[in-house]
Amino acid sequence: MKYLTLFVVVSILLLPPIARAHSVLGASDPAQNAILTDAPETITLRFQKGLRLTAIRLDGSKLKLPKQRGFGREIVVDLPQMTPGAYEVEWRGLSEDGHSVKGTIGFVVNRR
Repeated sequence: MKYLTLFVVVSILLLPPIARAHSVLGASDPAQNAILTDAPETITLRFQKGLRLTAIRLDGSKLKLPKQRGFGREIVVDLPQMTPGAYEVEWRGLSEDGHSVKGTIGFVVNRR
């Protein structure tokens, strides 16, 4: 009984750090490895927790960051005009918990 009580107390103390985990990309549009017939005009990043986007690049070229107020769970970024080909979007941001997070999304635009 004494060990069970100790286990419960330790478990409760460890929950808050787990609850404040880094923001994770939950989905994007276009999605990772998408094959598109039309070039997208924007990319939408959807995070599980709030994030402030600090940098975004398309094939190494900087994209303009959208206006942001605080930390958002959905961020939409305008993309330049694209021709058929393979593309990679690299993003970096600051999670609500203060940690830096980053990721990449690759997709292909095909000819019609």
